[in-house]
Order: sequence, then structure tokens, then C-alpha cells
Amino acid sequence: MFRSINSVTYPFTFSTSVAAGKPPDGDGPFYHNKVIDLVKSVISKLEESVDIRGRNLTTDRYYTSYELAEYLLEHKITLVGTLQKNRRGIPAEVKSTHGREHFSYEVYWSRTNDNISMHSYVVKPKSSTMKNVLLLASMPPLLGRTTDDGQLKPAIYKFYDFTKDKLTCALGCSISN
Repeated sequence: MFRSINSVTYPFTFSTSVAAGKPPDGDGPFYHNKVIDLVKSVISKLEESVDIRGRNLTTDRYYTSYELAEYLLEHKITLVGTLQKNRRGIPAEVKSTHGREHFSYEVYWSRTNDNISMHSYVVKPKSSTMKNVLLLASMPPLLGRTTDDGQLKPAIYKFYDFTKDKLTCALGCSISN
């Protein structure tokens, strides 16, 4: 299996690395014990050949974390990605859908870094109860709403969908200008 970072705009792969699992001796150049270490390794290898400062990295919920957002901001790269609700550091009131209405949308700002925001969008799929979709962003805020299939959807989620759907890649991330 390979992990890669691909362009959103053009069918171009920036960086690829082997994902072969844990080696028998427990260490190797392509093995990373933590997800954050894997992403940092891929980004640092990519920076050796391509200047990606000023770009945006879109990640899926497996790779998105506050620590990654801070790391990327240090390298002048922004992040937009969905979050798993069981990630450490997400307050219970952000995770909860109790008392929230269908299509309700809330934004929470980081206390230590004004550039990082968490977005909570509550939807009700046809066959289940209310679902809280969490998104982490370290880019300038897109706080408006757009019409998507007859429903109002937060602009930041539309941006995530657009950059994620343009080109799916094995690492679960894509880069856009």
C-alpha cells in the first residue's frame, strides 16, 4: 500500500511513501508509530522538492488533529479536515447534539491560536438520529452558508467537500492553492 499527497487542481502526485506496516525489528524508514509522525514525515519529504507554503492541506478524520494543524501553520500551510469525535481535547459540549436543531451550525475558536477553529454541523441522515459532523480548520474563516441540494450548508464544509472530492488520494489528503 502507498500513501500519497496529490494536487486538487491537476492530476499530479506530489509525494508518495510506502505503507507496509510494522517491520519485524520494530523500526524502519517508512514505519511511523503515530499518525502525526507519518504526516510530518510525508510533509518534510515533500518540502524537499516542492514549496508548499501558502497552500491548504485537506485531510480526512483519521489524519486531522489540533497538533497537526499547529505543525502545518508553523510551516505556513493551512488545514481543513473532519475530526473523529473520540479525539482527545474535544469538549463534551462540542460533541453533544442534545438541544441542537437539524442543520444547526456552531463555530468554536482556539484559546491559544486564533487561526484555528472547530466547526460543528448537526445533520439528521434519513435512517438515523442526529449526527454531529466536526471539522477543524486553520485557514481564514469561511463563516457563511451555501445552498447545497436545497439545504443550507456551512461554507467551510462546502470547501472541504470541494477539495476532498476533486481528487481522492491514499493518504486521505489533498493540496490546494
